[in-house]
Amino acid sequence: MFFKRKSQKSGQTHLQPGHPAPATRGRRPGQAALYDRALARLEAATGPITLLDLACGSGVLSTRLAEALPNLKVIGVDPSSDCVRLATRASGTSPAAKRLSFHRSDLLTLPLSDACVDLVIGVGVLAETSSPPSLLTEVHRVLSPGGAGLLLEELEAEAEDSESTAARLALTLERVQKIVSHSPFRGNSRFEQPAEAEPGALFEITLTKPVPETRYGRR
Repeated sequence: MFFKRKSQKSGQTHLQPGHPAPATRGRRPGQAALYDRALARLEAATGPITLLDLACGSGVLSTRLAEALPNLKVIGVDPSSDCVRLATRASGTSPAAKRLSFHRSDLLTLPLSDACVDLVIGVGVLAETSSPPSLLTEVHRVLSPGGAGLLLEELEAEAEDSESTAARLALTLERVQKIVSHSPFRGNSRFEQPAEAEPGALFEITLTKPVPETRYGRR
């Protein structure tokens, strides 16, 4: 069963102050790059695959991926009820409709069982949440061993005024690297800039959940 846990903070969306409301999201910056990278990773897999799209918005990316891969089941979650209704309605006419589902959820308390998805994707989700460390902990929890998180984030090179509260909360490359290093993923991460990205702006973060070691080696 995928949907096991219910959010205990159903009335909260944990958005950063000043961030656009989720209902305003449609086709997000970086979606094309994330689609290409997610598709390349998923095409190499065999058998049924389950993907989680964080802050799925109108469900454009979820639907495109499900239509491209017949062995793919996609779960989209978003804090906005409006986005979930829009994504559900739009995906209803898709040939992949039976493999698509959309749910309202706080990103910090995902209503999913442990180790139930193979790939987690998201655009700007670390910037969207009030607690990036908690989000990474949830991503790690729902990923199956050997699964991966693929995130695209616009990161600042460095904060201009390191003494201000805004600067301390700014998503700089250094801060996110530190957050990841203290997350359950620890060293199982990679930061890259897509070739088409502007220098110093968009970063692709790959997070891998290792297969546990046994006394006879990996499972």
